[in-house]
Amino acid sequence: MMSLRYKKGERRGPARAAKASGEGGFTLMEVVVALSMMLVASLGVASVFLYSMGNNTGAGERALAMAVAQQRHERLRSLKFDEVVDEATTVVSAGRSYTVETIVTVDDTDADDGKDTLKTISIEVTPTNKHEVWATGAVVLWTQRAALTLGNNR
Repeated sequence: MMSLRYKKGERRGPARAAKASGEGGFTLMEVVVALSMMLVASLGVASVFLYSMGNNTGAGERALAMAVAQQRHERLRSLKFDEVVDEATTVVSAGRSYTVETIVTVDDTDADDGKDTLKTISIEVTPTNKHEVWATGAVVLWTQRAALTLGNNR
């Protein structure tokens, strides 16, 4: 029987044959570790993608609500000073339903005749659909309006 002798440090078996022919490869463990790392990285990217999609949708909804508030503000500007009062209505814009609440507070009254001279107007727009998800509550638009009156130096 013939015995095979190998030199010290020399590789034996298939690894020696692959090295000799110039073909190298990865072990099964290296492939599993690499795939696991790629899976973790891709899950992180996917979660960021979904988060940004939700924020973009919310931004679009807030922009529509702001447009509704601005339209209400323009309508209040066209009214006479004494006609601007509290009101709550429901508005449909772009197929979405919003509750619009207008709150008017009197900030200043003329000492001579007791008439209101300055009002603060708050317009709050809230979606009525339960599936609308916003980062923070309603869109609120504040403005002040003064009466057209003559001052003390007439």
